[in-house]
Order: sequence, then structure tokens, then C-alpha cells
Amino acid sequence: MKIWGFFAAVLLLANWLLPASADDLKPEQLYKKLLPSVMTLTVHKMDGTSATGTGFLSVKEGLAVTAWHVVKNTRSATAKFSDGEEFEVSGLVDKDEKRDVALVRVKEFGRPLLPLATVAPEVGVKAYAVGAPEGLEFSLSDGLISQIQKDGGVTLYQFSCPASPGNSGGPLVDTEGRVIGIVSRQLRDGQNLNFAMPAAYALALDATLPTQPWEAVKTEDVKPPEPTRPLVADNSALDQRLADSLITLSDTLSGLQVVDNIFRKDGGSGYTAGVPAFVFALQHALTSELIDLRLAHSSDPARESARMGLIGRIGAASDSLDLLVQAVRAAQEESGWYGAPNDLLAQSVARLPDFNTPYSAEMRTLVLSSTFRAVLPKVGVCGLREDTTGFRLGAVAWVRSPLDLAMVVKDQPADKLGFRAGDTLLSVGDQEPKSLLDLKTMIKANPGVRLKIAVLRDGKRKEWKTSIPRDLTPR
Repeated sequence: MKIWGFFAAVLLLANWLLPASADDLKPEQLYKKLLPSVMTLTVHKMDGTSATGTGFLSVKEGLAVTAWHVVKNTRSATAKFSDGEEFEVSGLVDKDEKRDVALVRVKEFGRPLLPLATVAPEVGVKAYAVGAPEGLEFSLSDGLISQIQKDGGVTLYQFSCPASPGNSGGPLVDTEGRVIGIVSRQLRDGQNLNFAMPAAYALALDATLPTQPWEAVKTEDVKPPEPTRPLVADNSALDQRLADSLITLSDTLSGLQVVDNIFRKDGGSGYTAGVPAFVFALQHALTSELIDLRLAHSSDPARESARMGLIGRIGAASDSLDLLVQAVRAAQEESGWYGAPNDLLAQSVARLPDFNTPYSAEMRTLVLSSTFRAVLPKVGVCGLREDTTGFRLGAVAWVRSPLDLAMVVKDQPADKLGFRAGDTLLSVGDQEPKSLLDLKTMIKANPGVRLKIAVLRDGKRKEWKTSIPRDLTPR
């Protein structure tokens, strides 16, 4: 069901609800900052052929990062900077063939080193690539981080900046000039389907190793992972994946309602305070689920249909988030929800998937799977654990933490009983509930009875006595 009113639209998750960082650089400023550190690599191979790639100074004085495949089987190499100076690339310091990243020694000192990001970028952030596409040296292109892919234990950042052979090994940077990835490969049959290795892979290399001259470098014929090849999951693994995805969607709904409560404060201007940290964790969880679902295929038609249905819902939620980010930024600039911010909110709500529908007949057939049942019936996702209490409590708990109240609706039974959002359920009378459903069952069984309730609130145990109402709000 749609749970939105006007301001309730703002309860969608968001990656960046605060204005753009003051450290963001204009493209021309960014280019000037990067240029002294980026080099075009001319590589002469052992077999007599030559190749052009890109590298950049980082990690340590005299070292450059590039893609391993650019310098594999090298006989000699030269680094050329934008000011026309050329320096010898004397050898290899360290490499990771599987992840296609290498540290090489460049006989040059005094130029700035580019910082390497240690965390993954969010999908949708702006990115820039500098390199030598088709030999056109020191070219700048812009785009977005399109997706984060996984294959064979290797993470790949998919990006939409135009790139061609010659860009390989070059930096993929954010708007502050931090290197978030090392350009690795392009898919020739697609438009702007390019991939970079995480910059953190370069940090994992050992910069203290002695430089190996090229003739001493031993190579293995390891083919880099193909980012477009899906994995085929067995039924048990896919059932676990589908169950986890359903839980993530349900936890997302809980989180959205918490954010809605926050943003309703002060006449609807509560959004100016930003978003609590758990929202970012939820967004990361959604992104991870989408990646894993896209990579896991099944030969079973029912499971494959369920997988595709979940991909659609998670993808729609991600689209909603992108629109919400724009809406909140616009509202902060305009100091209110009208005009463009209001339009963006409306678009965001329109894209929000219905979280509370049975996820297709195929999904319900998976209840027969022991793996699936081991997860979902415990948490009551999507009606798979039946609620026979017959009344509405007016509270929402986290699926993965079923005793933690995410939201308490004003004037509903939970509110009247004294519960508050953020409470952790401890006991009702002499019983300890395991979930909200257990709490509802206890309430249903004690009409008119005065019971002691205990919760954990703001880190402290809180107890009170209250009478259970005889008349409960029908569902």
C-alpha cells in the first residue's frame, strides 16, 4: 500500500539529503587539479607490439597506479605528462592480476599524488575520467557511477563516462578529486558501458617492495572477470537470496516510516535536520540486494519469476530515491516544498513500489522451500506468518530487529499503551515478546487487565503499568 501523504513522500530513503559539499570542484577546476598527476603510458611489449594506456601518481613518491593489463609483458615503458615532460617507467613494484591493478616505478619526483578513496561510491554520484582514449591524451569526460557489480569475488564500478582503449589505467574520480576507481575495461558492444576497479585495490598493493625490472617480471595468463556474465545459483542459495531481499524491503518500509515521523516535525520542515544514520545503511542494503539479485539466475521458472519481480521492486525503490534526493536538495535551496521540489516529490511517490502486496503467486510457492521458510516465517514478511489477532496495533518494528519499534502511530493502541518509537520491547506482564505479533497476541489475551510493561528507552530500562483496552481498532 502507499503510505504517503504530502510530507510522507519524504520518507523515502536517500543517499545525499544534504546540499552538495562545499569542496565540490567545477569540471575545469577538477581538471587543473588532476592534470599534473596523470600520465600517458607508452608501453612496448615483449612481442614487439606497442600499446597506449594511462596512469596516475599516487600512494608514494615515485610510484604510479595503472591497470595491470596495460603493463603486462612490458619490455620498456615511458610516462608522458601534460607539460610534455617524459620519464622512464623502470619496472613493476607490485600487481594484482585478478583485480587488474598495478604499481609501477616512475623516475620522477615532486608532482602531487592523487588521494585514493577507501569506501565505495554511491550509485548515481557524479564521476570524471581522465585518460588517452584512442591516443587522445589527457582527455576529460564525465558521467555517473551507474552500478556496482560483483563477479568472481571482484568488485567492479560500472560508470557512464565515455571511455575508450587508452583510458585503461587512468583515474576515475569524484567531484572533490579523490580517485574512486582505476579504469579497467569497456564493453565494445554497449554504449558507455565501462568498468573500473575500486581504488582500494591499489591500496592493498605493497608499495615497499623493491622494483622489478620489466625483464624479471613473471606473469600469469589470468583473464579478468567479465562483468556481464551472470551467476547461476542453486535453489537453496537463491531461496536465501530472495528471503533476504524481502526482509530488506520490509525493513526499508519500517525505516521510511521513521523518517516520515522525523520530517513531519515543525510543520513539515523537519527535513532540514538531515537523515539519521540508519537510512544510509538501508540504502546500502538495497543496493547490495539489487546487485546480488541481478547476478543470481535460476533454471527454475518460479524462482526466476520471483527474482525478476523483486529486481523490479528494488529497482523502482532506487529510482524513487534518486528523485527524492533531487527533491530534498531543491527544497533546501528553496526553503520549502513548492514548485520544483513538490514536482520531484510527486515523481518520487509515483515510482515507489507497493511493498505490501503478495510478491506474485510464484513467490508464495517458495514457502515450500525449507531455506525460504527458515527465514521468512520467523519475521512475518508479506503475510507469510499469519496474524489472527484481528486488530491494528499502530506500531512498526524492524524486520531484522523485531523487538525494536521503528514507528508508533499517534492515538493508536500502541501509543495509548505508552509505547514510543525507538523503544525496545522487554516484557508485558510476566512474558517476554519475541516480535510485534507476540505483543499483539499478549494484548489480545488480556482485555481490561492492568499489566506492567517494560522497555529499553534511550539506553535505560523504563517500566509502567497500564490497562489493556477492551475495544481494539479493527484491522
